[in-house]
Amino acid sequence: MISWLVLIRWKNLSILFIFQILIFLFLIYPFLIRGSFYLWIDMILLCFTTIMVAASGNIINDMADVSIDRINRTADRLIIGQSISLNQAKKVYFLCILFGMLSTLLFCVRNDFFWHFWVYPSSILALYLYTALLKCMPLLGNIVVAAFTAGAVYLPYYAFHSPTALSSFGADPARSWILQLSFFAFLSNLLREWVKDREDYSGDWMSQCQSTSVFLGKQKTYYLISLGFLTNLIFCIHCLVTSSPGFMSVLFVILILLPLIAIALLFFFNFQESKYKTLSILLKLWMILGFTFYLIQAYVSNIH
Repeated sequence: MISWLVLIRWKNLSILFIFQILIFLFLIYPFLIRGSFYLWIDMILLCFTTIMVAASGNIINDMADVSIDRINRTADRLIIGQSISLNQAKKVYFLCILFGMLSTLLFCVRNDFFWHFWVYPSSILALYLYTALLKCMPLLGNIVVAAFTAGAVYLPYYAFHSPTALSSFGADPARSWILQLSFFAFLSNLLREWVKDREDYSGDWMSQCQSTSVFLGKQKTYYLISLGFLTNLIFCIHCLVTSSPGFMSVLFVILILLPLIAIALLFFFNFQESKYKTLSILLKLWMILGFTFYLIQAYVSNIH
């Protein structure tokens, strides 16, 4: 059981579920014209679909990376081919797709959302193409993963954005907040993807996978990661300058700006090649802090 939880990245899925629920609670639900218990059922269906898509993506990614993981991971961290067979992983992969499709259909039936059903098969296909082709294409694969993260943030708004659901007063403010949060998710995750690529350099190189780090080389990847830090820093400074001064600005500096600067300084001045995994973990924690700030700001600012 533990092996299956590790395979689907249960910690990441839990974080995704919690933040989608909080986004709905603080940025979507208060603006709905008619709030009811049934809307929460719809949101749970939406979260379940997202989790099934993400879980299937994690499984197929590990199935394709068996040879690479033997190089990048220690024996006790290998799952497929050890505690879980490839055939078992395939069966669970298709079950995730099936359950996600049923959840999507139920959501569409309940909300007359049939024209948007295409989002689900498109997401499954995109993750398959990422694993089969795009993962070993420099930059493009990283952009796809970052876009999926941003899309998961934007999804609750997209699913409930119809004029009959959102009030005219609430729709525009909610959209602007969601877009800013989605852009933060995209930039921060893109930076982390470059770091993870550099972490997996040895396995990708030996497997002849032309990931970003293999294609550019170690030195140019270092410059690319530096550019990623600079881009995120510029975005954060822009958000700080354009916001109203006050307690939330101070909280922004504490939760987002200062941690980003600290991680960047660690990377630039006191960093060893063996520490890329640590850098990846720190960036994940920073992303969580960033999401937490935006949700706190939404609550304190009484936009809900």
